Amino acid sequence: MTRICPICNYAGDDLDEICPYCGIKLIVRCPACGAPIKTSFAEYCYACGRKFTETVKKRREKKPK
Repeated sequence: MTRICPICNYAGDDLDEICPYCGIKLIVRCPACGAPIKTSFAEYCYACGRKFTETVKKRREKKPK
């Protein structure tokens, strides 16, 4: 299964967990709706239309510092 970085769209494989460029966890599903990511260079979810970078920004804002 392809894993992508929601920030820079780095495409990893099953063994990759973290983007080597951004240091962020790679995703295999849309963080907003859970739909699988079908292509390694997707910027938007095909199911809900949410932009991956916006979803990640919102998750970061919710985390306590």
